Amino acid sequence: MKQQIADVLADDQWSTDEELTDVIIREMQLPVSYENLLVIIQEERPFFLHAGGGYTIDWNRYERCAMV
Repeated sequence: MKQQIADVLADDQWSTDEELTDVIIREMQLPVSYENLLVIIQEERPFFLHAGGGYTIDWNRYERCAMV
């Protein structure tokens, strides 16, 4: 699940955060809530865009909050 989210963030530079969240929830059917996923995307996506895909998400931050 985590790698799928990271792959989408690394590959998609044009969709809005909400559109990406919808795609991940609808197409991947991952066991994460819309609200939590949107927060993750909003917080992590800028790093992916600036790093050109070479960024790694610190999932411990979200696991401690029971978001993933």
